[in-house]
Amino acid sequence: MDNERRKFRSRGKRKRRFYGNQHSSTRDSSEVSGDQQQQQHEVSDRRDGCGFVSSQQMDNVEAPTTQSASKRKLDCSATVCEQTDGGVSDKLSGFRLMDLSVLSATFEQCCVCKSCRSGNLVLSEDLQRKKGLSMYLELTCSFCHRQTELYTSSKCDRSQVYEVNRRAVLAMATLGQGLSSLESFCADMDMPPPMTPDVYRDTHDAIIDATKYVAQESMQHASNLEHETVGADYNTPVDTKCMFDGTWRRRGHASLQGGVTAISPYSGKVLDYEILNKFCKGCSYWESKDKESVPYQQWAANHKCSINHEGSAAAMEPIGVKNIYLRSVEERKLRYTQYIGDGDSKSFSNISEKEKPYGNVEIVKLECVGHVQKRMGTGLRNLKKSSGKKKLSDNKTLGGRGRLTNKVIDKLQIYYGLAIRRNKQNLKGMKREILAGLYHSASTDENPQHQYCPEEEDTWCKWQQAKKNSTSQDYEHKHPLPPAVIEAIKPLYTRLSQESLLKRCLEGHTQNNCESINSLIWQRCPKEKFSGIRGLSFAFADAVIQFNEGKLGGNKVLERLGIQNTVFFTVGYKKRDSRRIVSSITKASEITKKIRQSKRQHRVMQQEHSMEQEGTVYESGAF
Repeated sequence: MDNERRKFRSRGKRKRRFYGNQHSSTRDSSEVSGDQQQQQHEVSDRRDGCGFVSSQQMDNVEAPTTQSASKRKLDCSATVCEQTDGGVSDKLSGFRLMDLSVLSATFEQCCVCKSCRSGNLVLSEDLQRKKGLSMYLELTCSFCHRQTELYTSSKCDRSQVYEVNRRAVLAMATLGQGLSSLESFCADMDMPPPMTPDVYRDTHDAIIDATKYVAQESMQHASNLEHETVGADYNTPVDTKCMFDGTWRRRGHASLQGGVTAISPYSGKVLDYEILNKFCKGCSYWESKDKESVPYQQWAANHKCSINHEGSAAAMEPIGVKNIYLRSVEERKLRYTQYIGDGDSKSFSNISEKEKPYGNVEIVKLECVGHVQKRMGTGLRNLKKSSGKKKLSDNKTLGGRGRLTNKVIDKLQIYYGLAIRRNKQNLKGMKREILAGLYHSASTDENPQHQYCPEEEDTWCKWQQAKKNSTSQDYEHKHPLPPAVIEAIKPLYTRLSQESLLKRCLEGHTQNNCESINSLIWQRCPKEKFSGIRGLSFAFADAVIQFNEGKLGGNKVLERLGIQNTVFFTVGYKKRDSRRIVSSITKASEITKKIRQSKRQHRVMQQEHSMEQEGTVYESGAF
């Protein structure tokens, strides 16, 4: 029976073991190998007249595409988790949530006074002497009344602050919460209230300073990776590519706060960021007060205003990009000579035509393929909306069953995006496949228009496949677009297939990394809650650390705060980073992408069917 059980268990699916990112360098950025020293001597021959490494060397370096971005960036090993998780440690460490009544009863039943050897130990608590979440406890002998005092948390290194308080405030800040949420947590867990607002603010400020310091170190290390890519010395300015994107706290270009991030397409890490703020709580409070009063004069003498932007919210991105460019050579030893953007603002034209931070050095714009692809969908939807009930040449509207529906728009947008992605560094092939997507959708059995479709063995065109198999006469075209619809949307295809646009898409860059870090930022600084510049500074800095280094990057923040013992912190976040890598690999697979597209198209089709069956059931002011 035991052999049968073992045999049955052996058939089960084995748990996949993750061995870490074997393609990431584990050495410190300050250490340089002998081979790299040789490269640094050779790089002097590749510098331009100003002592810069030109962008031609960076052009020869392709951003890795065989791995997910998370796997490239994180150096995470699950073997450490397996060694430390679930075992019994000889040395107790970390914090536990514990019912004091259980602990007190255990002391009374099992512990005897060391001095008199007669009395039991009675546990008591003095709430007046507690320090935030560090409780003050007393053990008293029931016979000789000898007392032993202790706090339930040790102090941080080089500080009088208790470790539990800093950990609690850091946890709340990472979750995007504050003191009120910590108070609610303590009340729900039947715990005494935490620290006072003043103590919380001082602890939070210390955490912000430590997080910003670690974030700057992380971004400096990321800039060093740019130098290592071409074998340049860290003090030699290097020309490189960089993607920029702005993010705001509120939609509708009425936000008081926003920021800009700069990310390398090679390493996938944040190189720099800029925060812009139009609100100061102190200035807002004293704005309506008497400016001649003594309290105002005292406040004004010591006040440091946090406002660093006075223009509109829409102007935050161009100004943020400008500031990052102006300090790039001095702080990062980089020149961002190739700008990757979404085309939503005047950031590039402001830099390349007006500011010119690098003098006569040309800054080239590259497009985000994802945003260019969206232009097709947006253009088709706007065309459909503007056409309304206007009749086309076949006396029918642009939209409707069998014509330009939302599902067809999504399909044409996908075709357009695939045409760009499949033809990197092939302008002629890119233009041809864009036209292939249009005419393929218009093909009928009587008039097949597959002259632009690929004819290779692995072609995506099923008619071409049938032609190779000599079965094209049996092929049936399903749901072709009418000629009148094709003529209506052809001008949009002409505009979005211009060489000037497609040349900027030849490298196939996307801004997915920018969207990812924007999400991390606003997780720590929720948009439904308002916070000042300090809270926003923490959100940006902590998001950069997690984005560049993974959750384990927070260990450096703890060390900066004087907290050394982080066993369970390391175990827990190693698991988080491992799951992040597995999830990113799964999402990046072609099968998963096709499943997502299929589900999205199915939802669109269901929505259109429901709206057609129900008619107009909701419209502003219509009922």
